[in-house]
Amino acid sequence: MEVPTPFQQRLDAAIAACRGCWESCGFPSQTRIVGKLELELELELELELELELELELELELELELELELETLQLV
Repeated sequence: MEVPTPFQQRLDAAIAACRGCWESCGFPSQTRIVGKLELELELELELELELELELELELELELELELELETLQLV
């Protein structure tokens, strides 16, 4: 059995919570909720990419420092 992602869990919860609203208000409410959750997911992915880039930069700096230390030890 496939475990739902956190985004899918939030989406399912929002759909369940808003089902009554959709029945009385119609499609526009559903569109706004899904759009908001999609935007939230997009922002989370953007943050994740920024964190990955930051980690890459930290690793690059660490490698540069190790190389500099090795160079100093050889002198």
